[in-house]
Amino acid sequence: MFVLLTSFYLHFIPPMYDDVVAPVASLMLVQQQDLGEQLTALDKLMRGKDNQADVLESIARLRVTAVVLRNQLFAAENPGEDDSKSEMKKIIKSSRRDLAKIADNLMGVILHSRRKEITAENMKIWESAAKSLGQLGDPGAHDLWQIFSKTKKFRDEADFLKLCLVEIGTTKDYTKTAVLIDLLDSSEFLYIAGAAEALAQFGDAPGKQRRTAVEALSKLVSQYYENIQSTPSNEESQRKYRICSQPMIKALSALTGQKIVRPLEWTEWWNDNKNKSELWQDKDE
Repeated sequence: MFVLLTSFYLHFIPPMYDDVVAPVASLMLVQQQDLGEQLTALDKLMRGKDNQADVLESIARLRVTAVVLRNQLFAAENPGEDDSKSEMKKIIKSSRRDLAKIADNLMGVILHSRRKEITAENMKIWESAAKSLGQLGDPGAHDLWQIFSKTKKFRDEADFLKLCLVEIGTTKDYTKTAVLIDLLDSSEFLYIAGAAEALAQFGDAPGKQRRTAVEALSKLVSQYYENIQSTPSNEESQRKYRICSQPMIKALSALTGQKIVRPLEWTEWWNDNKNKSELWQDKDE
């Protein structure tokens, strides 16, 4: 089962990001390479200079390894009738261990002592590492939130921190719903947009979490809209609405399945549907 799963992914799933530059044939060879060797090679490259392309390719290869591991983990957690339970437990344990190991090393890329200076070259490497953390599930979400909330190095890099928020959404770690909701009223507009983009990927989150997110999103996007109507000359309000409204409406649609584009109509929808328990059941019920 797992050989078929890996082969299917490598043969038929296209690269997820533009910086995944390694050809499929070489990526297949990487899957046969020991994970420890991949991590050692990446660390060696990070200690070098003027090798951005090689570092990006190494991260891209590691990202594919991570996706294959997550696919294997999912398959082991949802076994077929003929799968050995003891074997599945081993695969679950080893996959989780390897994913955590990859997360630690990607975090090391972002915080590497040899690449402290914020340059365009380093930023591209850090962005690639952040996107790879997004493929790791819970371990990636933890590290991405640590980068966003505790790493002083990037406190003035709002675009990069927004990316970290978006990638938390990619991890599908629904335990991060509450902290993302808190950011919807941030003083930094890019963080609002990033949190909304993350929540737009939580369409399968537990019903209670989706309901809480929809309540906050519908309230705030309407508030931001009313602000530009009441004070049309306020450039700050205009900018806030311009940056934040579309990601918030996108999130609302993803969380509810409703195609509504006007902010005030979302307020009406919420008032009409907030107490309909059937809308807020968990998706697997």
